[in-house]
Amino acid sequence: MATKVEDFPNFLTLAEAAAILRVHRATVGRMVEAGEIPAIRVRGLPRIDAEALAGYIAGNTPASAPASAPASTPPGRPRKKGLRKRPVR
Repeated sequence: MATKVEDFPNFLTLAEAAAILRVHRATVGRMVEAGEIPAIRVRGLPRIDAEALAGYIAGNTPASAPASAPASTPPGRPRKKGLRKRPVR
């Protein structure tokens, strides 16, 4: 089954992109946070450009950001490394 960009809406949710890629929604979320797939945020929720996803599928990794999309926002607060849980007393 060949998929074309015309078959998709302009911007996809994580769930829609996950269904196309046949992976879990969280996997697509991690790919967006890592910058593998460019996305914009609409009211805090990521939206993936259909053309960028088609480019990613075609092997243009990482996919280029759409021209009209603003630069991606940095991910949330970085995790602190080296911290361990306190022992229970």
